[in-house]
Formats: sequence, C-alpha cells, structure tokens
Amino acid sequence: MKLHKANQQDVAYVADLYDRSCAQLEANTNYPLWKRGVYPSEATAIKSFEAGDLFIFTKDNERVGCVVLNQIGAPAYNEGDWQLQKANPVMIHGLAKDFLHKVSGTELVTCIINWAKTEGYDSIRLDAVTQNTPAIALYEKLGFQRVGKVDLQLDFPWVKWFYLYELVLA
Repeated sequence: MKLHKANQQDVAYVADLYDRSCAQLEANTNYPLWKRGVYPSEATAIKSFEAGDLFIFTKDNERVGCVVLNQIGAPAYNEGDWQLQKANPVMIHGLAKDFLHKVSGTELVTCIINWAKTEGYDSIRLDAVTQNTPAIALYEKLGFQRVGKVDLQLDFPWVKWFYLYELVLA
C-alpha cells in the first residue's frame, strides 16, 4: 500500500469515490453520517486538492482510497486533552476506502501512520462522530487514545458530537 499526494486527474476519482461511498452508506448503515452531495462531495475534493491536502492510496498500482491530511483542526480541537501539548501533528480528515477493492481500514490507517513517521510528525489527530462505532473501534485497536468529546459546530444539523483521538508516534 502506498500513499501519495493527489494530482489533477485524481480529483474526479475522489469526487466519484465520495459519491459512491455516500450512496453505499445511505443505503446501509451510515455510521459517519455522511450526506451525498453535501459532505464529502466533489467540492470537498476540489478544495482539498487546491490546498495540497488530498492524498491517494494505491495498492498494486490501483487507487483504493483517499484521505485529507493537514495540520488544521477545528477550533473545538482546543478543548482536547491532548497527550502532546507541544506537538507537530498531522490531522486525518475524510478518510474513504474504495468499496470496489479488497482493502481494509486497518491497511489505510497503518499506511498513514507509516507515512506520518517518515514525514517527521510526532502525532496523528482526528475526530470521529460518536455514532461511527466501526471507525472508533479501528482507531482504538490501532492505539489511538480518546482525548475528548466536542461539538465541532459544523453547518450540518444532523451531526453534532465527535470524539477526538490522538496517536503519539514517538
């Protein structure tokens, strides 16, 4: 599994992946509470690409997912009881795996962990909506520590509470 910064041709793939993922979630159990056409969407993909934050996972030379990685946390992240107060963290946003390929969430997050270590980050931070029990179980299995529960004050009235997580890499 490899992780690389997205190029212009990847944006259409990510927009389609977000659309397919939302449709799949809405037809089944929508743990992350994503909403098709709202979040994540084509606009999310374009904005993340333009900011240089969009990354693509590949396995056997095929795209198998995407993630947004940056150092920007919502203002509510200030409420977290972070293990590293003075940190150089990378934040995970909008992690999506391609349901068309046999790839696990564990593989994707492990790839991010390895990448973050190589890039010199000392921790990984993220948030997960409190209803997203599969993601929460995955993060905790991989050693992420819950450091708070916050209202991210998003413009999406159907989602309010998020758990904050941190994995110290040192």
